[in-house]
Amino acid sequence: MDSGQTHFEARMQRLRSVLRSLAESLISPGLRAELDASDLVQQTLMEAWEQSDRLVSLDDRQLFGWLRTALRHNTLDAVKHLSTQKNDAERRLRMSELEGSFARLEDILHADGTSPSDVLHRAEQTTWLLMA
Repeated sequence: MDSGQTHFEARMQRLRSVLRSLAESLISPGLRAELDASDLVQQTLMEAWEQSDRLVSLDDRQLFGWLRTALRHNTLDAVKHLSTQKNDAERRLRMSELEGSFARLEDILHADGTSPSDVLHRAEQTTWLLMA
């Protein structure tokens, strides 16, 4: 690791606490139990490290701007992912409720051993008898 990379790493570590405070302010109170500011900061710093060849030449203000933008995007992505997971859970719950409803309907239809076509046939016969 050369001195430029070491200096870059030290700059990022100095910004870690500021990024953590920023991440905490970006996460709404209702989501704080499900999103961790430290995880978002860690992801952002890892992305910066992956781009270090490009970012090492930025001054502190530019580097912080890049990190702030990346943190904001990571926070939005995490919220979207969380929303998608909740929607999936709700959809699975609705599907299981629907499957339960179909199972109960089948139980009702098969309780007396009568198939739906038998029920329809009886209804047609009753209609014919009433019309006669």
